[in-house]
Amino acid sequence: MGSAAVSVVHLVRLSAVAGLLVAAMVLATAGGGAVVARDAARSALQMPEGFAPSGMMQQSVLLDADGEEFATVHDRRREAVALDAIAPVMRRAVLAVEDRRFYEHAGVDMRAVFRAALATLGGSTQGGSTITQQYVKNVLVEAAETPEQAARATETTLARKIRELRYALGVESALPKERILEGYLNISYFGNGAYGVQAAAQRYFGVDAADLDAVQAATLAGLVKGPAVYDPVERPEAALDRRATVLHSMAEVGVISEEEAESAADRPLGLDMTPLGGGCFESDHPYFCEYVIAWIENDPRFGATAEERARWVRRSGLTIRTTLDPDAQQAAQRAVDRHVPRHADAGKVAVQAMVEPGTGDVTAMAQNREYGFDGDEPDQTSLNFAVDAGHGGGTGFQAGSVFKAYTVAAALEKRMGVATTFDSPESTTVTGQRTCSGERLGEWKVRNSGDSDEGRQDMEEGVKHSSNTYFAQLQKRVGLCDTVRMAERLGAKRADGKPFGEWNSFTLGDQEVAPLDVAVSYATLAARGVRCEPRPVAEIVAADGEEHPVDPVCERALEEATADAVNDVMRAPLTDGGTAHGLAPGRPAAGKTGTTDAFAAAWFAGYTPDLASAVAVGDPRGGARHPLRGVSIGGRYHSVVYGSTIPGPIWRDGIRGALRGTDATAFPEPRPSALRPGFSVGSAPRRQPGPPVPDVRGRSFEEAEAVLEKVGFRVREGGVRVPSEHGEGMVASTNPSAGTPLPEGAVVNIFRSRPA
Repeated sequence: MGSAAVSVVHLVRLSAVAGLLVAAMVLATAGGGAVVARDAARSALQMPEGFAPSGMMQQSVLLDADGEEFATVHDRRREAVALDAIAPVMRRAVLAVEDRRFYEHAGVDMRAVFRAALATLGGSTQGGSTITQQYVKNVLVEAAETPEQAARATETTLARKIRELRYALGVESALPKERILEGYLNISYFGNGAYGVQAAAQRYFGVDAADLDAVQAATLAGLVKGPAVYDPVERPEAALDRRATVLHSMAEVGVISEEEAESAADRPLGLDMTPLGGGCFESDHPYFCEYVIAWIENDPRFGATAEERARWVRRSGLTIRTTLDPDAQQAAQRAVDRHVPRHADAGKVAVQAMVEPGTGDVTAMAQNREYGFDGDEPDQTSLNFAVDAGHGGGTGFQAGSVFKAYTVAAALEKRMGVATTFDSPESTTVTGQRTCSGERLGEWKVRNSGDSDEGRQDMEEGVKHSSNTYFAQLQKRVGLCDTVRMAERLGAKRADGKPFGEWNSFTLGDQEVAPLDVAVSYATLAARGVRCEPRPVAEIVAADGEEHPVDPVCERALEEATADAVNDVMRAPLTDGGTAHGLAPGRPAAGKTGTTDAFAAAWFAGYTPDLASAVAVGDPRGGARHPLRGVSIGGRYHSVVYGSTIPGPIWRDGIRGALRGTDATAFPEPRPSALRPGFSVGSAPRRQPGPPVPDVRGRSFEEAEAVLEKVGFRVREGGVRVPSEHGEGMVASTNPSAGTPLPEGAVVNIFRSRPA
């Protein structure tokens, strides 16, 4: 190989950034190796002239319904800050050591280019990259979405160097110097997981970037060149030497005096290593945090693929306003921990999920487990047992008799009156049931469980006493298929993502479901038949301030008159003699206990007109192998655990705490005809959008409430005030926003204004 060719290969290997371009052009007429350099340069020159830097990776912030931050999520721990929020001495320190002529060149410093080229040709390595070029490289690396793109952004080739130079010129023509320096300081990696100067200042010194002093700034400015090489934690001597170099550079350009530089060089590093935190692991509400992320990743509204949605939520610096109600969350967690304490010997898990009727807002989810990944620690898990497997949960718990509500709804919709009566002995045999495909099922021998009564019963008594033999006969008369479809319409589904099994015992709830989905289905009844998809996010605000409201997705699943009749029947278990006697929360409520065959799990699901909740208690190791029999929980021994034993009190205490301080709402009285046989409501349509939400911004709360109620909506006041142009206390916005079509009976939240 000729001498010219050897020189070119040497240049490529050493990555003398700007020097390579000059060397390539100098050598473009010499030797066969120079042809490689020439072709690389020509190839790079065919790149587009414009360079539109994509937004750097930024952490996203999760806020609760009161606007308080409770989690951050990220691929890279970074908090971008404006240039004026970075100490001037930090800016000048990095310019002194990285690019003294930053304000003089146009993206490429030709002096540095020639100096680097000559030094490299002479056998030594010297960089020539300006801050603009380094910024370009970092942006290209962060914009990479595949390993191949990342490799191309960092490859040691002449073409890459030339491409960066060209892009640097484009950036300089498009952005002011201050924007480039701001972007550089925010995108640079400073080691130890700190991306950007704000995270670095917090990580190493426990201060904000605005509060850095000259010596701290010198330490950080020195890290940009090689965060691992000059790591102040692992390689403090190297970090001190590098800091001395930066201090000397700062003195040379007049940032500090030589005396100050000499004095500072003798000081210790003065590290105050501070955990950066972030991620759901560090959140006060880790399971809700994980659910929010999984919900966004599963929703095609936020991107074409799950991978694209995952990058968006972790890299885009979003502000995610969730539906988490801190009061409800605290109440739910306290109730769970009180009745099934953590670190209990029995190893049982208790879970509670709360949903607002008419919006689908998920206001709370709690379980008696610490969030973590230690598989050998029984009281630690990363599984959110409140949700299904598709959203980061498990495969659910058998629901037991909470499914009987679906049979009641199907029966009343099919014009069967509450007086529908069956002889309900201790045991009976049911035959002739058919699946939705028409397959005839075999005979079913069914018995009442320990918390059921027997005798001749009507629908209300059957619910009140949770009679299995009554509901086996009611399901046969309704039709198995119609009962299954009713459960689906109301919002129930299997936790493992499979379709419901269509077998005889469906009404007894021997299928695994997640508490959140049961709460959604009961919230549909509370909302008088309006089913809303579970919604943990109310609004997403992009890093540039663009707002993305996340309106409720609701549809009418059951006619209002039928839902009112169901609610009237479902109040029976909470009355004297019912399976849930003594569990009423001190306001109108309806609900159902659930105890599975062989005591694999126990449930209580119930609702007021304002809030629905479902509670499950079981064993994550498997209910069949570890049933709720002969167990000590919370210091009490239980021969068996029924739905009323532990889940019911958890539900009662959670609902009471969540609604404390709010006015009690009564259920609408059902139309008498809806409770009698022959009442016809027909088949409920799958979707009835209803009227649009009126625009009530700028009105008083009372005026807005009157307008919305006249249309047929229910009104609630939002828990926070939002900045707007309207007078203080006037209506600033609604959720859902004006123009959104909603079924009658849906909830509209009104937010009052505060000064912007």
